[in-house]
Amino acid sequence: MDPARLCQKTITRDLITEMCDWKPRRMSLAEYNLARGDKVHVGLNKPRKEGDDWNLAFPFDDSFVPAFECVFEIHNIGFRQKEGVNLVYTFLKNVADEDIEDLSKWLGDIDKAVAIRDCLALSFAMDYEREHGSPDNDRTETGALRANAKTYGGLRPTDTSMRAADNLASRLAGFIRDIRAYNYSQCVVAVPPSSLSKPFDLPTHLAKTVAAELRWADLSSAVRTVKERPQLKNLPVGEKLEALDGTVKVESEAVKGRVVTLIDDLYQSGVTMNYVAMKLQKAGARAILGLACEKTLRNDDNVQDE
Repeated sequence: MDPARLCQKTITRDLITEMCDWKPRRMSLAEYNLARGDKVHVGLNKPRKEGDDWNLAFPFDDSFVPAFECVFEIHNIGFRQKEGVNLVYTFLKNVADEDIEDLSKWLGDIDKAVAIRDCLALSFAMDYEREHGSPDNDRTETGALRANAKTYGGLRPTDTSMRAADNLASRLAGFIRDIRAYNYSQCVVAVPPSSLSKPFDLPTHLAKTVAAELRWADLSSAVRTVKERPQLKNLPVGEKLEALDGTVKVESEAVKGRVVTLIDDLYQSGVTMNYVAMKLQKAGARAILGLACEKTLRNDDNVQDE
């Protein structure tokens, strides 16, 4: 793995605002291939004839490509945009059989993971809230666990919700091991809670448990809520950012020079996660890797589905 290949954008308010209009915002390999059937395939494609190269394709270069490049040192021609299709591809040159086997396994491990386009160096959710990202389908296992683990209205967690939270954390740790691009981060930070008085905060619990399982540093105490965050629902992105101003403080000494894995239970618009990432970057973090349990079916905080 070569973290030098990881390109961290300079995160600004303008970039976060622009990010919200990018299309597509998110995609899984399974979702892409299900939607397109036999027309176009993303993932690893065999040579068409003897002497040809293996082909590797992703729905877009954000998150997918940096994750691949940080894990594999496979000579390729560089990723290119396929004309007329939301797809980037490359040809793998002189690739060994063991590399093909390892890459195939890695692609299988991330097949259902949702890659997200945002301001972070890379950003994934383990799965959608609903199967195949469709609002008509049942909840995924991850979505059901998160629903059971989340507490609302200032309630303390039950034994059932704590078991679900611990299961989620174990899955996050396993995902980090499988995807491997996160492994040189070696530290986690939870997106801080919106309230100063929550008896239980799921992202904080997830970060603490993941750090303990992986033997990483949990730096969540260095990223604190210093003022209650209001509800961001239905606010335009500019007003969301204004509402976030002054609510989060980062201790520079803890994160300076670090590659930080930023953990949340839910990724919706991504404005809060990217705002916290901006604060981490200004405090000296070298790169920020986003990781969420589930991705909602919509990319904003409004009540309508996409």
